[in-house]
Amino acid sequence: MRASHHINPLQDTINPSESRLRDTLIGVALLLMVAFLLALGSVAWADQAGAVPPTEAPVATEPATRETAPAPAAAPAVAALPVVPASNGGWIPVTETVPSSAFNVAPPEIKSSGSTGWLVHCPYSHTNNDDPIVFPAQPGRSHTHDYMGSRIADAYWVPNATTKKAPTTCEYKLDSSSYWAPTLYEDGKAINPRNDVRTSKGVRARQKMYYRNPTYRKVTPMPYGLRMVAGNHAARSAAENAALGRYIYWGCSDNSTKPLAAPPTKCSTELMTAHIGFPNCWDGKHLDSPNHTAHMAYPSSGKCPSTHPVLIPRLIIRNEYLVGTSIGKITLATGANYTLHADFYNGWDPKEMTRLANDCMNAGKNCDTLVS
Repeated sequence: MRASHHINPLQDTINPSESRLRDTLIGVALLLMVAFLLALGSVAWADQAGAVPPTEAPVATEPATRETAPAPAAAPAVAALPVVPASNGGWIPVTETVPSSAFNVAPPEIKSSGSTGWLVHCPYSHTNNDDPIVFPAQPGRSHTHDYMGSRIADAYWVPNATTKKAPTTCEYKLDSSSYWAPTLYEDGKAINPRNDVRTSKGVRARQKMYYRNPTYRKVTPMPYGLRMVAGNHAARSAAENAALGRYIYWGCSDNSTKPLAAPPTKCSTELMTAHIGFPNCWDGKHLDSPNHTAHMAYPSSGKCPSTHPVLIPRLIIRNEYLVGTSIGKITLATGANYTLHADFYNGWDPKEMTRLANDCMNAGKNCDTLVS
């Protein structure tokens, strides 16, 4: 006989009163949980010093007199380092304060019975394919250059607190500037401006850096880190190198010729010279310009133009080359000899530059050759 199963309805149904009680308890529990979460969220936002959820606008819930968290302090200004700004292909602002009196196209005249200024011997140092002015931080990008002065000049070189007193070939050690010119060739053979070569008479070739004041007016010291290029390395004719034959010229070491726009064919001294005179009228605002010449100008009739009113010392690089009495075909790393040019990056000790400008040029004195 098959057993029958009887179901007690009281075991499978819930009393209506119990159901209502359960629903009430669940509702209360949910409300308490929501309240707890809201309270927890408020504390979290308060801990964020008044931060507002990104999807909501801040709402003022306190009186205006409430103390608020102080704003973060501004970062302290970084002290100016004695480092010259690197070239960025544009205008490089001067880092020194230039006195307003320097912006004078007709500064006071200086009484002198002769040439004023000083002279530094800076022998040849090295040759490379760099140009820290035209191609900064681009090693090997340039035509070859022969360097005088700083022994460490390369594509990355800038005068600063580290390199200001770095090894230099200059006989006056407070000048750690870098001077460079394109490599010179005679009949295709490189002739470096070395001072360790001698003529048949035992005369040594020299590399001189003249600082002169041809205007006989008060000068302003050269700014530290000034970059200059004199001459046109890209000239396609002598006419395109405008300073050739006047500020930039060729000659013989005994000055037996007038300033020449082309190399001489003979020099009895066996030493040919290249003179590169730099412009000495400065705009007073920039250490360099996009084409490396626009911030500088040559004076006219002894006065600087209004666009470049600040008169500074005139630099003349005078290199001697041992070429023999009969001179072969002279070319440069940039091509024809009419592309003669040179570059200068000022690394003089600033205090010494100021002293020399005042005690020599502005005092109407010739301080001759400096040695230390």
